[in-house]
Amino acid sequence: MNTRRDFAKTLAASTLGLTFNSYASKPTPKVKNVIYIYMNGGMSHIDTFDPKSDAEVKGATEIIDTKVDGIKFGHNLPLLAERAENFAVINSMTSQTGAHSQGKYLHHTSYRKVGSIIHPSLGAWSNHLLPNDNSLPNNVLINPDPSHPLNGFLPARTAPLPITDPLKAKSVFDLKYDDRLLNNRLDALDLLNSKFKPNDAATSYRDFYAEAFNILDSEDLAVFDISQESKETSEKYGATRFGQSLLLARRLVEKGVNFIEVMHGGWDTHTENFDRLATKLPEVDKGIAALIDDLKAKGLYEDTMIVVATEFGRTPKINVNTGRDHYPRAFSCMLAGGKIDGKAIGKTDDKAMEIEESPYQVEDLNATIADAMGLDINQTLFSPSARPFKVAHNGEVIPNVF
Repeated sequence: MNTRRDFAKTLAASTLGLTFNSYASKPTPKVKNVIYIYMNGGMSHIDTFDPKSDAEVKGATEIIDTKVDGIKFGHNLPLLAERAENFAVINSMTSQTGAHSQGKYLHHTSYRKVGSIIHPSLGAWSNHLLPNDNSLPNNVLINPDPSHPLNGFLPARTAPLPITDPLKAKSVFDLKYDDRLLNNRLDALDLLNSKFKPNDAATSYRDFYAEAFNILDSEDLAVFDISQESKETSEKYGATRFGQSLLLARRLVEKGVNFIEVMHGGWDTHTENFDRLATKLPEVDKGIAALIDDLKAKGLYEDTMIVVATEFGRTPKINVNTGRDHYPRAFSCMLAGGKIDGKAIGKTDDKAMEIEESPYQVEDLNATIADAMGLDINQTLFSPSARPFKVAHNGEVIPNVF
């Protein structure tokens, strides 16, 4: 009789009918893992990583110094300011996409949203192209958004494992079933599959089931139980959904998961921008600071890249509702981990309206992340419809990040 693990191993030999062009050489990986923190809704650059002193622009946000010359933060990020020697702050991000859905899609896929195809997210690319030597999925999405492109046209097994609540993540796998009946059904399915030549879609779902069975058999499922952490550690991250999501992300890195995305919403501050940020930014400040300290303490920091990204910035002009509106012309992101040290990349003018130095597109950010993971950004993959795609489209690696 087959066991679940035998069945999984058999199915894992299957491949999807996607083809690649030849390429010269893969880049040397700079990190093993990525924690991609996505600020869903468009986080204000002016109140976080690129504050300005102009009275018409700053509003209630005060500027504070950091430990790095040339880097200033908004006053709600004091803990990150103390750790700025770890960050590459890119204040010259720009995009032509000022709508949430299209902006999020571009950030996750490097492609414009069209009706004829769904492109894979960066996590799905990494899951498809990087080896996975453990029983856990290599792509995990914490606090998923329903508009996330997931695996796009890539095999179903490359889709992120969704965790809707970090405090209840372990319960997702607490399934009750009769092992004997399940193995009998797997025997029957194995026999049925042997009678047919599998097509791409069937193979894709077989691989997906194989991964699911591997997870159910894994002794590593305890990684999803963040209650195993000490009270002291948990409190360092903060008693918030965001803080506990980052704690789960650290646990997953500890177990060798390559790509973990943490989505954090509530940044669409058309109204009461300053009051809302006074609540949201301290939890971000505390959570990311704890993540950096924890990764360092466990010897994981130099193998991990932390990304803080958002679909666009907010308008320098404060609206009549003391809010800021969508502003894709200039915004910020932050990179940390690996061999990254404190530096400011790019520059906006004194009102944060125009980029004065080194503009970078979203595709360039994704190319930088992919290259750091050891993915060849020039490698072409042909979809099942024979259309060519690259992991970061036409993006180029941002120089001097590492």
